Amino acid sequence: MHLAIYVLSMAVLWILYIFLFKATETPDVSDVVNGGMTFGKFTILITLLWTVLIIFHCLFVYKLNNTMLEKEIKRLQKEVKKQEELKKSLQEQKREQEN
Repeated sequence: MHLAIYVLSMAVLWILYIFLFKATETPDVSDVVNGGMTFGKFTILITLLWTVLIIFHCLFVYKLNNTMLEKEIKRLQKEVKKQEELKKSLQEQKREQEN
């Protein structure tokens, strides 16, 4: 989900830059001297920062945090087992009622 939001947001940001701001951004002396933040620099900065955050998020969730994943898998397996037991008991009750 986070990756999809990232891709869509980056696409919108870069499309805005390319079609609306790229032609109007001409560096002048005040930008160079004052270190002005143009939309292009802002776009690059946001892309780099968000990319780093997505990479760390992916590493944390899928690589470094195996114990949480294992706990969730065990919890789901227990839930499936309970549902199977409930299904068996309901089938047995149905058979008893038929007899």
